[in-house]
Amino acid sequence: MENKDDWKELEEWNSLQKEENIFYENRDIKPKAKKISKIANILSIITTTPIIIIFFILLIIILIFLNSFFHSLKVDTETDILEQLKNQYSQDFVIVNEKNIGKNEIEYKISPKNNETIVFKAIQKSFVQHNDYEEYLIKQILKDYINTFPETNIKYIDSTNISNDYEFYKLKYGIEITNFSEITNAVKEIYECNDFIYKKLNNLIKDKNFYFYAYLKLNNWNIEIQNNIYNNDLNLYVYNAQYSYIDYLKNNGIKDNDITEADINNIWKPKELDIYLNGKNIGETATYNLELKEYEINFNIILNNMDEVEKIYDKHGKLSGFVYNEKEYKLHYDNNKLEKNNVPYQCRASYLEQILKYNIEYNYNNKQIYISK
Repeated sequence: MENKDDWKELEEWNSLQKEENIFYENRDIKPKAKKISKIANILSIITTTPIIIIFFILLIIILIFLNSFFHSLKVDTETDILEQLKNQYSQDFVIVNEKNIGKNEIEYKISPKNNETIVFKAIQKSFVQHNDYEEYLIKQILKDYINTFPETNIKYIDSTNISNDYEFYKLKYGIEITNFSEITNAVKEIYECNDFIYKKLNNLIKDKNFYFYAYLKLNNWNIEIQNNIYNNDLNLYVYNAQYSYIDYLKNNGIKDNDITEADINNIWKPKELDIYLNGKNIGETATYNLELKEYEINFNIILNNMDEVEKIYDKHGKLSGFVYNEKEYKLHYDNNKLEKNNVPYQCRASYLEQILKYNIEYNYNNKQIYISK
């Protein structure tokens, strides 16, 4: 009995001892845990703050860089278009205004540095640039011409034109006449005006391949009188205009009492004639050359429809010449001239008569040409 009481007492003491140990252990741990947590928070703040600061510094640097980059890109673009214009026209220009009109597309308003009265449009898309500067130059020069020659019949209007998918300024100028007999003097006047403009532009523009034209108008008919540095034959310009007007009348069934039959027969020929070779329609046409005032025929086609000639072929199987009446000829593609035994690919009808000794007859009413041996 006594042993049981002792054992019970021992168990109670052990239980109290455990509770006391747990109390003291907990009392020591809580202050330490709080201290450690506080230190951890301080370290976290110390560590995080520089990262945040560095992040914001980097963000500011990136924004400054992007701003600088796009500003530089803008400056480069402006410099690029001004350099392009300077190279093109040998002048300095200034940008008056600009606006974005699409992806990588900028529309500029630009003036020559020494002439701010002219404000033209330039479109830059990526590295490609288009402008209407020359039209404004032509207008300015045309005004000078009219002031210099106030008796001129040339009039002009401001218009627009779609070029490379963009709308640009277009100058329209020319003469409106009342009858056929006025064509010669009107063409001469436009020709002289175009020559005046060309010479002025020639001193202003580095690239000499500029292109412009005036109109000649009579009722519903009109024709462009172009500047042409390769052909300055005034008589050809006059003939082209007269031919064009008569051709217009014929194609539209219109009569003009100012034109005599002699004028028509002397000036006009059908643009194309069906070819009949030795009485057979070969399904090809002869074309009227306004400059030569003669019909031209593809010589290869004639040879391929002739049995009485010996044909010569090169190593590629291409027709390169022929033998006729024991005489050898070669074909060339350089021009439309007959050079000894070198026959042009586009051959004048008169050469056919000369080389082949064929007879040629014309039926203009039925638009036919007869070539026969």
